[in-house]
Amino acid sequence: MSSDLVEALYGCFDYFGGTPRQLVYDQDSIIVVNENGGDIIHTQAFAAFLAVSKLDVRVCRKSDPQTKGLIEASVKFVKGNFMENRLYMGLDIWNQSFEEWLERTGNKRQHGTTKRKPVDMFAEEQEHLLPLYGIAPAEIAEEMGRNVRPDNTVWYRSNRYSVPYGTYSQTKEVLLSVEDSKLHIMDKIGDIIIATHDICQDKGRLIILDSHRRNKGEKIITLREDAISLLGEEFRDYLETICEEKPRYVKEQFDIVVSACKTYGRETVLAAMSYCQDLELNSANDLRGAAEMLSSRAPAQDLPNRLPVEGERYHIPVQSRPLSVYAEVAAGNGVI
Repeated sequence: MSSDLVEALYGCFDYFGGTPRQLVYDQDSIIVVNENGGDIIHTQAFAAFLAVSKLDVRVCRKSDPQTKGLIEASVKFVKGNFMENRLYMGLDIWNQSFEEWLERTGNKRQHGTTKRKPVDMFAEEQEHLLPLYGIAPAEIAEEMGRNVRPDNTVWYRSNRYSVPYGTYSQTKEVLLSVEDSKLHIMDKIGDIIIATHDICQDKGRLIILDSHRRNKGEKIITLREDAISLLGEEFRDYLETICEEKPRYVKEQFDIVVSACKTYGRETVLAAMSYCQDLELNSANDLRGAAEMLSSRAPAQDLPNRLPVEGERYHIPVQSRPLSVYAEVAAGNGVI
């Protein structure tokens, strides 16, 4: 980020014992916002740094090895000789190891082209450095760009600071500015202050203003009134009970009620609601189940009148026997 680069530059200047007259940079996004035919627009933090330091900056063209080839070679040497075979165990240990490597190898090894050691060449060039400006890196790096997180917070020095609910859906980028012990969060142009916080000296904290908290009560009321306007006043008491018992799932519960009315009919759902209220079943799923049960019951129907059937084709002839025959069979003396 731009703020990290500014702090790193001041660390370099402090190590050199002075500042150069010109900085040569690639067109990196943490330095350059846009370039149009030589007109350079710098990032907010880097522009503030240049305004104070008065340094001249030269931005390289894209794919120009003659301009930045020496720098790329130096970076490649540091990566291959120092970084490649070392484990990262924290920034402090890393910086200490790097300084030791500079004293031992980086600045003491003879250069293949110049045949001189960098430490000897730097001793000659150090005389031409400009005096250090008496400005701490943090004072320049305080004004910087940040991305708004999906939870409507912004990172600053290992803490999360809140912005008004809904900011993330409106804008993804903001600017930070520090004044005394206050953190100002502004729009990306810097004209409007979105939020102001007291800077927290701890780490890993969430600093949230009461006015930035999501007002769930107002949203629940809006959802309830929308559902009542759609379903009717007869549903008010039941929907209010759902709001009280399931405040986190009000929208889902109301959607189930509306869907049940569309599927089984409003009158059936009203009957199901009465059934659920009697049994204190205050859940839209129970309401939907009751409506399904009521709709599956077939209405009672009267049996059709049994009228005599006319016509010989529908009658079966039956043999007639005297009762004495059945008496003989019962006594075991005959067979039908």
